[in-house]
Amino acid sequence: MGLTAGAACHSVCHAGGTVCIPAPRCCLLGIERRPARQRGTAAALRIKPDSGDIYFHRGVAWSNSYYNRGRKPGDFQKAIDDYTRSIEIEPEFAEGYFQRAGLLSEQGQVEEAIADYSKAIEKNHKASSAYFCRAPLWQSTGGAGIAKAIADFDGAIRTGDEDDQFMALMARGEAHHGLGNLELALADFNAAAAYYPKGPPGLYEKRAAILLELGRAREAIVDLGEGIAAASPLADPRFIANMYEQRGQCRMQLGETHLAQLLATGLSCICVALGKQCAPCLPQSSV
Repeated sequence: MGLTAGAACHSVCHAGGTVCIPAPRCCLLGIERRPARQRGTAAALRIKPDSGDIYFHRGVAWSNSYYNRGRKPGDFQKAIDDYTRSIEIEPEFAEGYFQRAGLLSEQGQVEEAIADYSKAIEKNHKASSAYFCRAPLWQSTGGAGIAKAIADFDGAIRTGDEDDQFMALMARGEAHHGLGNLELALADFNAAAAYYPKGPPGLYEKRAAILLELGRAREAIVDLGEGIAAASPLADPRFIANMYEQRGQCRMQLGETHLAQLLATGLSCICVALGKQCAPCLPQSSV
Protein backbone atom coordinates (compact mmCIF):
# COMPACT_ATOMS: atom_id res chain seq x y z
CA MET A 1 0.00 0.00 0.00
CA GLY A 2 2.99 2.31 -0.30
CA LEU A 3 3.44 2.72 3.42
CA THR A 4 6.58 4.12 4.95
CA ALA A 5 8.40 1.48 6.93
CA GLY A 6 9.80 2.31 10.32
CA ALA A 7 11.88 0.93 13.14
CA ALA A 8 11.30 -2.14 15.23
CA CYS A 9 9.47 -2.07 18.51
CA HIS A 10 12.25 -4.13 20.00
CA SER A 11 15.93 -3.48 19.31
CA VAL A 12 18.98 -5.57 19.90
CA CYS A 13 21.18 -2.64 19.00
CA HIS A 14 23.95 -1.97 21.43
CA ALA A 15 25.06 1.51 22.39
CA GLY A 16 26.37 3.48 19.45
CA GLY A 17 24.36 1.58 16.86
CA THR A 18 26.60 -1.45 16.79
CA VAL A 19 23.92 -3.74 15.39
CA CYS A 20 22.82 -2.33 12.06
CA ILE A 21 20.39 -4.97 10.84
CA PRO A 22 16.86 -3.92 9.83
CA ALA A 23 14.20 -5.29 12.14
CA PRO A 24 10.57 -6.17 11.51
CA ARG A 25 8.34 -3.14 11.12
CA CYS A 26 6.18 -2.36 14.14
CA CYS A 27 5.27 1.26 13.53
CA LEU A 28 5.32 3.93 10.85
CA LEU A 29 7.93 6.66 10.80
CA GLY A 30 7.32 8.48 7.55
CA ILE A 31 8.30 12.03 6.65
CA GLU A 32 5.77 12.85 3.94
CA ARG A 33 3.84 16.11 3.93
CA ARG A 34 0.95 15.05 6.13
CA PRO A 35 -1.48 18.00 5.94
CA ALA A 36 -1.93 17.55 2.18
CA ARG A 37 -2.35 13.79 2.64
CA GLN A 38 -4.95 14.31 5.37
CA ARG A 39 -6.87 16.86 3.29
CA GLY A 40 -6.87 14.41 0.41
CA THR A 41 -8.29 11.57 2.48
CA ALA A 42 -10.94 13.86 3.98
CA ALA A 43 -12.08 14.75 0.47
CA ALA A 44 -12.08 11.09 -0.53
CA LEU A 45 -14.23 10.19 2.50
CA ARG A 46 -16.84 12.69 1.42
CA ILE A 47 -17.14 10.70 -1.79
CA LYS A 48 -16.77 7.22 -0.24
CA PRO A 49 -17.67 7.57 3.47
CA ASP A 50 -17.66 3.79 4.06
CA SER A 51 -14.19 3.04 2.69
CA GLY A 52 -12.09 1.25 5.28
CA ASP A 53 -9.04 1.68 3.07
CA ILE A 54 -9.36 5.48 3.11
CA TYR A 55 -9.77 5.57 6.88
CA PHE A 56 -6.71 3.33 7.18
CA HIS A 57 -4.56 5.58 5.02
CA ARG A 58 -5.65 8.64 6.96
CA GLY A 59 -4.68 6.73 10.11
CA VAL A 60 -1.25 6.18 8.56
CA ALA A 61 -0.97 9.93 7.95
CA TRP A 62 -1.90 10.73 11.56
CA SER A 63 0.50 8.03 12.80
CA ASN A 64 3.37 9.54 10.90
CA SER A 65 2.43 12.99 12.14
CA TYR A 66 2.42 11.64 15.69
CA TYR A 67 5.83 9.97 15.40
CA ASN A 68 7.53 12.82 13.55
CA ARG A 69 5.92 15.95 14.97
CA GLY A 70 6.34 15.77 18.71
CA ARG A 71 4.05 12.87 19.63
CA LYS A 72 1.01 15.05 20.09
CA PRO A 73 -1.86 13.28 21.92
CA GLY A 74 -4.35 14.64 19.40
CA ASP A 75 -2.52 12.99 16.49
CA PHE A 76 -2.35 9.73 18.42
CA GLN A 77 -6.08 9.68 19.09
CA LYS A 78 -6.97 10.61 15.50
CA ALA A 79 -4.82 7.74 14.23
CA ILE A 80 -6.41 5.30 16.68
CA ASP A 81 -9.89 6.47 15.70
CA ASP A 82 -9.17 6.04 11.99
CA TYR A 83 -7.62 2.60 12.39
CA THR A 84 -10.58 1.56 14.54
CA ARG A 85 -13.05 2.81 11.95
CA SER A 86 -11.20 0.99 9.16
CA ILE A 87 -11.40 -2.24 11.19
CA GLU A 88 -15.10 -1.72 11.89
CA ILE A 89 -15.73 -1.41 8.16
CA GLU A 90 -13.33 -4.24 7.17
CA PRO A 91 -12.97 -6.63 10.15
CA GLU A 92 -10.62 -8.93 8.20
CA PHE A 93 -8.13 -6.14 7.44
CA ALA A 94 -5.01 -7.38 9.26
CA GLU A 95 -2.87 -4.29 8.67
CA GLY A 96 -5.35 -2.14 10.58
CA TYR A 97 -4.90 -4.26 13.70
CA PHE A 98 -1.14 -4.31 13.25
CA GLN A 99 -0.75 -0.55 12.95
CA ARG A 100 -3.13 0.17 15.81
CA ALA A 101 -1.16 -2.27 17.96
CA GLY A 102 2.03 -0.31 17.33
CA LEU A 103 0.43 2.90 18.55
CA LEU A 104 -1.12 1.22 21.60
CA SER A 105 2.26 -0.31 22.46
CA GLU A 106 3.88 3.13 22.17
CA GLN A 107 1.43 4.38 24.80
CA GLY A 108 2.06 1.47 27.17
CA GLN A 109 -1.35 -0.11 26.59
CA VAL A 110 0.11 -3.60 26.72
CA GLU A 111 -3.00 -5.78 26.91
CA GLU A 112 -4.71 -3.91 24.11
CA ALA A 113 -1.61 -4.04 21.91
CA ILE A 114 -1.18 -7.78 22.51
CA ALA A 115 -4.82 -8.31 21.52
CA ASP A 116 -4.34 -6.36 18.28
CA TYR A 117 -1.12 -8.17 17.34
CA SER A 118 -2.94 -11.44 18.00
CA LYS A 119 -5.73 -10.34 15.68
CA ALA A 120 -3.18 -9.38 13.03
CA ILE A 121 -1.67 -12.88 13.19
CA GLU A 122 -5.14 -14.44 13.07
CA LYS A 123 -6.02 -12.35 10.01
CA ASN A 124 -2.85 -13.45 8.20
CA HIS A 125 -0.70 -10.34 8.54
CA LYS A 126 2.99 -10.96 7.86
CA ALA A 127 3.42 -13.25 10.84
CA SER A 128 7.08 -12.67 11.63
CA SER A 129 6.54 -8.94 12.21
CA ALA A 130 3.52 -9.44 14.44
CA TYR A 131 5.19 -12.23 16.43
CA PHE A 132 8.34 -10.17 16.86
CA CYS A 133 6.46 -7.09 18.00
CA ARG A 134 4.18 -9.00 20.37
CA ALA A 135 7.05 -10.82 22.08
CA PRO A 136 8.52 -7.88 24.07
CA LEU A 137 5.02 -7.01 25.22
CA TRP A 138 4.68 -10.50 26.68
CA GLN A 139 8.14 -10.09 28.22
CA SER A 140 7.05 -6.90 29.95
CA THR A 141 4.32 -8.81 31.80
CA GLY A 142 6.84 -11.12 33.48
CA GLY A 143 6.03 -14.58 34.83
CA ALA A 144 4.24 -16.76 32.30
CA GLY A 145 4.62 -13.96 29.77
CA ILE A 146 8.31 -14.82 29.32
CA ALA A 147 7.46 -18.27 27.96
CA LYS A 148 4.90 -16.69 25.61
CA ALA A 149 7.55 -14.21 24.43
CA ILE A 150 9.96 -17.03 23.63
CA ALA A 151 7.18 -18.80 21.72
CA ASP A 152 6.63 -15.61 19.73
CA PHE A 153 10.33 -15.35 18.90
CA ASP A 154 10.06 -18.98 17.75
CA GLY A 155 7.22 -17.89 15.47
CA ALA A 156 9.24 -14.99 14.05
CA ILE A 157 12.18 -17.32 13.34
CA ARG A 158 9.90 -19.86 11.70
CA THR A 159 8.05 -17.41 9.44
CA GLY A 160 10.50 -14.56 8.78
CA ASP A 161 13.15 -13.78 6.22
CA GLU A 162 16.86 -13.77 7.11
CA ASP A 163 16.84 -10.34 8.73
CA ASP A 164 13.75 -11.21 10.78
CA GLN A 165 15.31 -14.50 11.83
CA PHE A 166 18.55 -12.83 12.88
CA MET A 167 16.76 -10.27 15.03
CA ALA A 168 14.49 -12.89 16.59
CA LEU A 169 17.43 -15.18 17.37
CA MET A 170 19.23 -12.31 19.09
CA ALA A 171 16.14 -11.38 21.08
CA ARG A 172 15.37 -14.99 22.02
CA GLY A 173 18.99 -15.44 23.10
CA GLU A 174 18.66 -12.46 25.40
CA ALA A 175 15.42 -13.87 26.80
CA HIS A 176 17.05 -17.23 27.50
CA HIS A 177 20.01 -15.46 29.09
CA GLY A 178 17.68 -13.52 31.35
CA LEU A 179 16.14 -16.80 32.50
CA GLY A 180 19.57 -18.30 33.18
CA ASN A 181 19.30 -20.77 30.29
CA LEU A 182 22.89 -20.21 29.22
CA GLU A 183 23.26 -23.09 26.78
CA LEU A 184 20.04 -22.17 24.98
CA ALA A 185 21.13 -18.53 24.84
CA LEU A 186 24.53 -19.52 23.46
CA ALA A 187 22.89 -21.70 20.81
CA ASP A 188 20.76 -18.76 19.66
CA PHE A 189 23.72 -16.38 19.43
CA ASN A 190 25.70 -19.01 17.55
CA ALA A 191 22.81 -19.41 15.12
CA ALA A 192 22.56 -15.63 14.70
CA ALA A 193 26.32 -15.44 14.01
CA ALA A 194 25.87 -17.84 11.10
CA TYR A 195 23.79 -15.21 9.28
CA TYR A 196 26.53 -12.58 9.50
CA PRO A 197 30.03 -14.12 9.85
CA LYS A 198 31.46 -10.61 10.23
CA GLY A 199 28.76 -10.00 12.77
CA PRO A 200 27.87 -6.81 14.60
CA PRO A 201 29.92 -6.10 17.74
CA GLY A 202 26.87 -6.41 19.97
CA LEU A 203 26.55 -10.07 19.04
CA TYR A 204 30.15 -10.79 20.04
CA GLU A 205 29.74 -8.91 23.31
CA LYS A 206 26.56 -10.75 24.26
CA ARG A 207 27.97 -14.15 23.36
CA ALA A 208 31.18 -13.43 25.25
CA ALA A 209 29.21 -12.62 28.41
CA ILE A 210 27.56 -16.04 28.24
CA LEU A 211 30.84 -17.83 27.53
CA LEU A 212 32.38 -16.13 30.55
CA GLU A 213 29.49 -17.29 32.75
CA LEU A 214 30.01 -20.82 31.42
CA GLY A 215 33.69 -20.68 32.39
CA ARG A 216 34.85 -20.62 28.78
CA ALA A 217 37.04 -17.56 29.19
CA ARG A 218 39.39 -18.26 26.27
CA GLU A 219 36.50 -18.33 23.81
CA ALA A 220 35.05 -15.19 25.40
CA ILE A 221 38.37 -13.38 24.89
CA VAL A 222 38.25 -14.21 21.18
CA ASP A 223 34.71 -12.86 20.86
CA LEU A 224 35.54 -9.69 22.75
CA GLY A 225 38.54 -9.11 20.51
CA GLU A 226 36.31 -9.49 17.46
CA GLY A 227 33.78 -7.11 18.96
CA ILE A 228 36.34 -4.43 19.77
CA ALA A 229 37.90 -4.70 16.31
CA ALA A 230 34.52 -4.48 14.56
CA ALA A 231 33.11 -1.59 16.58
CA SER A 232 32.35 1.62 14.74
CA PRO A 233 34.48 4.68 15.57
CA LEU A 234 31.14 6.33 16.37
CA ALA A 235 30.16 3.65 18.89
CA ASP A 236 29.42 4.73 22.45
CA PRO A 237 32.75 4.61 24.34
CA ARG A 238 30.93 2.92 27.22
CA PHE A 239 30.18 -0.02 24.95
CA ILE A 240 33.86 -0.34 24.03
CA ALA A 241 34.89 0.07 27.66
CA ASN A 242 32.50 -2.68 28.70
CA MET A 243 34.17 -5.12 26.30
CA TYR A 244 37.62 -4.23 27.65
CA GLU A 245 36.31 -4.71 31.17
CA GLN A 246 34.84 -8.10 30.30
CA ARG A 247 38.11 -9.15 28.70
CA GLY A 248 39.92 -8.19 31.89
CA GLN A 249 37.50 -10.39 33.84
CA CYS A 250 38.34 -13.25 31.48
CA ARG A 251 42.06 -12.76 32.10
CA MET A 252 41.48 -12.70 35.85
CA GLN A 253 39.44 -15.90 35.61
CA LEU A 254 42.39 -17.49 33.82
CA GLY A 255 44.84 -16.22 36.44
CA GLU A 256 46.53 -13.86 33.96
CA THR A 257 46.62 -10.88 36.32
CA HIS A 258 49.37 -9.02 34.44
CA LEU A 259 47.34 -8.97 31.22
CA ALA A 260 44.27 -7.98 33.20
CA GLN A 261 46.18 -4.98 34.56
CA LEU A 262 47.22 -3.99 31.04
CA LEU A 263 43.60 -4.12 30.00
CA ALA A 264 42.67 -1.91 32.94
CA THR A 265 45.22 0.62 31.67
CA GLY A 266 43.66 0.53 28.21
CA LEU A 267 40.20 0.88 29.71
CA SER A 268 41.20 4.01 31.60
CA CYS A 269 42.12 5.68 28.32
CA ILE A 270 38.67 5.28 26.75
CA CYS A 271 37.08 8.63 27.40
CA VAL A 272 34.91 11.30 25.89
CA ALA A 273 36.21 14.84 25.46
CA LEU A 274 34.22 17.52 23.71
CA GLY A 275 32.07 14.83 22.16
CA LYS A 276 35.02 12.97 20.64
CA GLN A 277 36.19 9.49 21.53
CA CYS A 278 39.81 8.94 22.47
CA ALA A 279 41.49 5.80 21.13
CA PRO A 280 42.43 3.14 23.69
CA CYS A 281 46.11 2.98 24.64
CA LEU A 282 46.33 -0.67 23.65
CA PRO A 283 46.10 -2.15 20.16
CA GLN A 284 42.63 -3.63 19.86
CA SER A 285 43.75 -7.25 19.63
CA SER A 286 46.88 -7.13 21.79
CA VAL A 287 45.46 -8.69 24.94
